[in-house]
Amino acid sequence: MVGKPHQRRRNATSREGMADWTREKDNRFRELTNKRDDVGLSQAEEEEYGVLLIGNERFIEAGIDFQRGEGVNTQSSLIVLMGYAIGLGNLWRFPYLVGKFGGLSFIIAYFLSLFTVAQPVYMLELAWGQIMRKSTVFAYSEIGKKWVGVGYACVLALVLVQSYYSVLLSYCLVYIYESFKDPLPWTVGNTTAELYWYTDILGLGPNDDVSGLGAIQWHVVVGIVVTYMIVYVAVFRGITVGAKITYVTVGVPCVLVVILCIRALALEGAGDGVRFYLGRFDWGSFVSPVMWAEACAQSLFTLLFLPGTTITLASYMKEKEDIYRIHIIVVAINTLFSIVAGLTVFAILGHAAHVSCEDTTVDNSTCVSVDDMAKNSGAGLAFIAIAQGIGTFGKGSNAFSFLFFLMCFALGLDTTFAGVETLVTYVEDFLIYMSYSKLKREYISAACITLLFLLSLIFSTSNGFLLLDIVDHYVTSYMMLIVCALECFMLMFDISWEVFSTQVQCATTGLLHINNGRGRELPKSIQISLKYIAPLACFGLALTLFIYDCIRPYEKPSGERYSAGYQATGWTLMFAYLLMIPLGGWIARKGFCSQKAASQQYVEMEQTTKSQSNHAEAVVPLLDATHDVHVEEKDIGNTAEEQHRRHDDEEYLPPPGTGKTAELRRNLERIGEEVLSSAELSHSTEGTDEIMD
Repeated sequence: MVGKPHQRRRNATSREGMADWTREKDNRFRELTNKRDDVGLSQAEEEEYGVLLIGNERFIEAGIDFQRGEGVNTQSSLIVLMGYAIGLGNLWRFPYLVGKFGGLSFIIAYFLSLFTVAQPVYMLELAWGQIMRKSTVFAYSEIGKKWVGVGYACVLALVLVQSYYSVLLSYCLVYIYESFKDPLPWTVGNTTAELYWYTDILGLGPNDDVSGLGAIQWHVVVGIVVTYMIVYVAVFRGITVGAKITYVTVGVPCVLVVILCIRALALEGAGDGVRFYLGRFDWGSFVSPVMWAEACAQSLFTLLFLPGTTITLASYMKEKEDIYRIHIIVVAINTLFSIVAGLTVFAILGHAAHVSCEDTTVDNSTCVSVDDMAKNSGAGLAFIAIAQGIGTFGKGSNAFSFLFFLMCFALGLDTTFAGVETLVTYVEDFLIYMSYSKLKREYISAACITLLFLLSLIFSTSNGFLLLDIVDHYVTSYMMLIVCALECFMLMFDISWEVFSTQVQCATTGLLHINNGRGRELPKSIQISLKYIAPLACFGLALTLFIYDCIRPYEKPSGERYSAGYQATGWTLMFAYLLMIPLGGWIARKGFCSQKAASQQYVEMEQTTKSQSNHAEAVVPLLDATHDVHVEEKDIGNTAEEQHRRHDDEEYLPPPGTGKTAELRRNLERIGEEVLSSAELSHSTEGTDEIMD
């Protein structure tokens, strides 16, 4: 296989581990481990466990987990990835950007960015997850220790972003509850959707300027609790159960968006919104670098949400899977949903604008154009502009409001399922890596959700929505762009395109519907995008955002400037996450976690050996297996390449003669000599008895 020398060595190590460790051995080892923790093992089982323990350590080096993804078929993997990709951004951020940058001109830029940047990066993450079968941190570590810090930054970014994402779902639940009131609360008297949003939802007066974050809004907290209760049910039993629930939470929004689109297009004035959406082309926006930057960012957000998460989700896919076909399906359905959602939104805005200009009694006797309504960005587009438009539907307002916000909640719930599942997987993999895998998944899920809930309380305050916007801009946007560019660098400098494309081909070899079973060959366009277009576009966009933020501080959706405190919070978080990338790589290269894990493994081996020191039959096989591993290490040649591989493997099996590890090895050898001496004495005694007889 063509590729970098260290990559070929890593692949050779993996093949050796795979040859020595089978699925049957893996299942038996896990069975004995659970029994040993619960009721204990018999003498014969303890002997078998000792042999399998050594084999399992070598198996971990191979980096292949047979248990990962069992019970997850192709359809389940596809539906989980679709649910993660299709989110709230498809429903309100995409239509907002279309309205802001000239309609059709933005759509063209979006499609070009999607096919040249977002789609290849999405394919890259899918392939890494399916091939390495590891969560993000350990996948990056497999590529190179210097990239571990990127994984740490992705994990912490996921914690922060997922904590505020649940607040958006809580807002949707509040509006679902209010949809049962007739008439809708934001249509009563002189109340408008904007006034209702600030006073009833956020707890702010029309001219209220709360210092700091303000008071916690307890109706929002109730919504967060309900959201995480649903999420816990979906994730505490694993991805197989979550996939079954996702069938509903993905199917419902897809059906609802079609129903709402048909109904919205039949409204009076809907044509004005559609013409604004698809019939306007702005050359000034089309040549603007800001518009292209936003189009590139949106194409990445709508598929990845956060970088690295797709790697973890894809690690549960089958070992033989056509990931190229899956990524094409997800990209196509995700894009189609965005287009239909935009059509629905602008049809509603067109009707609302038509009514406001036709009847002077609506919306405080003002005439509002589609252009003015579309300027409400982000969540404001759904909770203000669209809510105001739904209020003009007459007798169907309540039903339409319920269906629309139910669709918003289901879309966000899918993304939350995938995000929390990814976080739980991070923790599980870390505990296994640290040789502490006794904690059940139910407790890990509860701990992760509790942490996310506590953090979400910060964003449930009166001004928490402003902090949400700051975090989304300074953390999510910058992390997305920089990490995607770094992933392209990982491919170019640490793996090589030849190795990557061969790995994808091997993962699809044997599937008869693909190239007569010879595997999938990736198109040349993906190679060009990942090597040149994607890294340049992502870093260029990040640099553009940085320059704009330095020249003109980031503003509120209303156009007002954030206070110095909010700006300082945003900049601090951004630099903290970026600093974590080199810092995490430095810690990993120092081997702190690796040495700790290795020490714990040898402590457990020492305890097991001491407890069985009086049973020669149980200890001898364990020592023999340990001795075989040491002999294999000594038999490795002295070439420079083999010495480098031995250095890379130090994190799993530290060299003899150093520190605590040397002491543990000497104890094992001492106990082994005593047991062997006892066995020889017993054998000689039996021989003497036979002679005397």
